[in-house]
Amino acid sequence: MKNFILILLFSASLFACKKDNDNGGSSNSSSSTYTYEGRLNDMWELVAVEFDGTFPDPQNPFQQIQFSGSGTDVNGLFDLSVNPNRVNYLFSFTANVDLGDTNSIPLPITQTGKGSWTTTSDDSKLFIDIDDSDDDQVFTVLLNEQNTQKFKTTIPYEVFPSFTIDVEAELTFDRK
Repeated sequence: MKNFILILLFSASLFACKKDNDNGGSSNSSSSTYTYEGRLNDMWELVAVEFDGTFPDPQNPFQQIQFSGSGTDVNGLFDLSVNPNRVNYLFSFTANVDLGDTNSIPLPITQTGKGSWTTTSDDSKLFIDIDDSDDDQVFTVLLNEQNTQKFKTTIPYEVFPSFTIDVEAELTFDRK
């Protein structure tokens, strides 16, 4: 009887415990759901933007104005698919540059593209090889959760036809 109880307890413990994989999912689920690439395979909606950068002072172009803040008018989608790894994205927000005298300059920032994508082996970066362009977009992974992804990237903003500033942006996406 004692052996029967031990075998029963041992069996119950085996069925009660599920092995978790490295990404927080359980091993009895589809493996592609819990790999980083599998997790990204979906439509993601831009829900928040934090930004910073420098802007030339309009009154003294040799001086720089540092700016940072939360984006307004935040909108956008990130559509990632696997096999093949393709992405289509369009997102926009307004970065307001405070000039210090209750005036601000709104920078309407829009980023759009499509191409193929890959991640680093440690899932710390997402690389997008933009179609019909020599440019690549690099996103550093700041947060990797099942329903939320947060990336940091540099977005060029054309102030004038021959003058561009770099806006560092932290983009938070929720699964749509």
